[in-house]
Amino acid sequence: IDEMGVHFSDDKKTLIKFPTNIVGLYIVPEGVTTIAENAFDSCEITGIAFPEGVKSIKGYAFDQCFNLDVLFLPSSLVEFGSEGESPFYSLFSEICTIFVPKGHKERIMALDKEIGKYTIVELEPNEMIEKPLSLRDYYRQKYAEDKIREEEARIAQEKKDEEAREALLPEWEKYVAK
Repeated sequence: IDEMGVHFSDDKKTLIKFPTNIVGLYIVPEGVTTIAENAFDSCEITGIAFPEGVKSIKGYAFDQCFNLDVLFLPSSLVEFGSEGESPFYSLFSEICTIFVPKGHKERIMALDKEIGKYTIVELEPNEMIEKPLSLRDYYRQKYAEDKIREEEARIAQEKKDEEAREALLPEWEKYVAK
């Protein structure tokens, strides 16, 4: 288990399970070659970037990922699904965009029949590195802004509640004095 709570095999080559409560874009570490079945099951994650070297993404890998809207698949990918089960099984995010390295679209599409339901965009090799980093920064900023808005709303509500209590205090004091 790493510092984020991601479970890996002892040799760090297989990503076994990703925590369900992490949002934003996750960049899978270098050295990972396999994504286990159900690895991202029911996660809140909005994007995943797989590095070159990932060869296999097992069935149901993205099961119940309602917020997943972007994937970066490497040219090294040779297995997408397992035993006839798609990694996209029960992926309800119909707006998912899949980025693949230029020249690998057809080969990657041939790995899984479900992948054709999504928008597939080819990128130059340098873009496959730069785009996930900029998206990760975007998601981090958006998440931080959402947290700030939530905190501001909480403070405003507390202020309203306090003002309402203060407005009722004279009436309360009259009632208690009787």
